[in-house]
Amino acid sequence: MRIIALAITFTVLLAGCVTSVALPPTRVEQIKTLAVVVMPYDNVRVSHRGFTVFNNEGTSYDANEWGVAAMKMAALRHVLEPRFTLVEIPAPAVDQDEALDSSLDWRLKTIVAPAYAAAGVKADAILYVDTRREVAFYDSEWKFAGCGLYDVHVPLRDIYLTRVYCVGALHVVDPATMTTMASSYYATPDYLSALVEPVEDFDWSGTKLSDAQIAKAKRAIGALLDQYMPALVRNTGLVP
Repeated sequence: MRIIALAITFTVLLAGCVTSVALPPTRVEQIKTLAVVVMPYDNVRVSHRGFTVFNNEGTSYDANEWGVAAMKMAALRHVLEPRFTLVEIPAPAVDQDEALDSSLDWRLKTIVAPAYAAAGVKADAILYVDTRREVAFYDSEWKFAGCGLYDVHVPLRDIYLTRVYCVGALHVVDPATMTTMASSYYATPDYLSALVEPVEDFDWSGTKLSDAQIAKAKRAIGALLDQYMPALVRNTGLVP
């Protein structure tokens, strides 16, 4: 019995970074209206890992121009409507580096609470779409936040492996106490801190993307969110 208990404890510790906490069905039944707050984050990072550190490069694009927040909302609406009424609430401007380096409680207090108060709406729960800074890939120590593209050059095969990613979490928040009731962290079987999928035939030539590459990257981010959002929402308990 002691061995089993230790094994269970070890498994929980290993899964700690992606543990999801779900709402009980009795609480979900009380929710009719969800206020949705998406953490403001302006950057879509396009990064390349070369054969050596001297070959690494990176460029940031405007997430607002790419419509990343709108993609997240569209993916959520597809899963949650018409079961719930979603009310999108704009988030206040914050120092984004400070927000990423701070705790979830800080972001709830500094982003979610003021946004909900200013909106003047009455919701049964708040769905907070969080952005975190994480080591998203096992082949790099780089930390990523938000959504973007990541490319690795494989010199022996002279190919470029391009992947699209999103780092973050969903939190169901009690409007009265501004505390989390349920959480679901972005993860896939191979990447414990991010949603990641390959982008085929991207024709990588550098981090300065052409218009055609930007359009393809946008579609890839939208498809990534559409693919994984149903499971992420299920992990919160909001949908069966």
